[in-house]
Amino acid sequence: MALKTKSGFWVKHGRRGGTSGFPGSYGGYIYERAAPQDYPKTSQQGKIGKCARDNVKKGMSGTAIHEAIRKCWGK
Repeated sequence: MALKTKSGFWVKHGRRGGTSGFPGSYGGYIYERAAPQDYPKTSQQGKIGKCARDNVKKGMSGTAIHEAIRKCWGK
């Protein structure tokens, strides 16, 4: 698999376990990269968030939360 579009690198971490006479074997390679960046929220996500902040009360069940959001949209 080509990794041209990925911005990470393959790392083989050092020796593992054992004594100084027999330091152990190398572990497998691990692909490491930076955490994904945040993306901007869409206007739809903003509207749903505002509706939820206005109508959802603490302690509501998931079903009740979804129903409250549906009522905002008239669906």
